[in-house]
Amino acid sequence: MGLMVLERFPELLALPEHEKLQLAEELYGRALQVLPHLSEDEIHAELEESVEEYQHDPNSGSGWEQVKARVLARRRA
Repeated sequence: MGLMVLERFPELLALPEHEKLQLAEELYGRALQVLPHLSEDEIHAELEESVEEYQHDPNSGSGWEQVKARVLARRRA
């Protein structure tokens, strides 16, 4: 197995906590969308692609209030 994502992208550790949560929620949501159709290696590649997209354009993600609302809605479901 190669380097872990955090080893490859140490700048993720420097993100503010709310952005880390946002990133985690977006990655998890994206994985859930494709999970039934992909192998473990494909899921890993999909998550890495999401991290790279976020790094190229951090403003492309959802705002904290949107992420929080989605997380809370999932908890209620």
